[in-house]
Amino acid sequence: MWVGAMDAWDGGTGVDSAVLTLAHDRLEAGCAPVGVFAELAAETGDWYASVWAVCLALGIPASDVERRLGHGMAEIATEFHPGEEELCGEVLETVGLFDVPRPLDERGTEIEYLLRAAVGALGGMPSGHAVTRSRFPADSSGVN
Repeated sequence: MWVGAMDAWDGGTGVDSAVLTLAHDRLEAGCAPVGVFAELAAETGDWYASVWAVCLALGIPASDVERRLGHGMAEIATEFHPGEEELCGEVLETVGLFDVPRPLDERGTEIEYLLRAAVGALGGMPSGHAVTRSRFPADSSGVN
């Protein structure tokens, strides 16, 4: 699961290197991101740094983490209380915070384009489907 983010980590995110190392080790051992987040958040009490540590250890570029947190995901954790770390992690996973970007091959790119075009032709998506769809940035054609 881990793809080498520690090599790219610049330390500018405010995440303690020991927390990042622990996140890396737990993910490398096969633990799910939600569980790693819950463990770190419970141990440190710093849910925001725990999010950063898990995302960086997963290999999500810091700029993507920043963008995702800037789109309201950071506020989600403020709705939870101590003891609810696992639930918070599940919500963060549901909204795509822990999604690792994967490059698409030619076929995948074509499928993505066709799905975006179909959604555009529908004029939108019903509530609920938007969460999954919002995980992907708009392409240059303007079809999202």
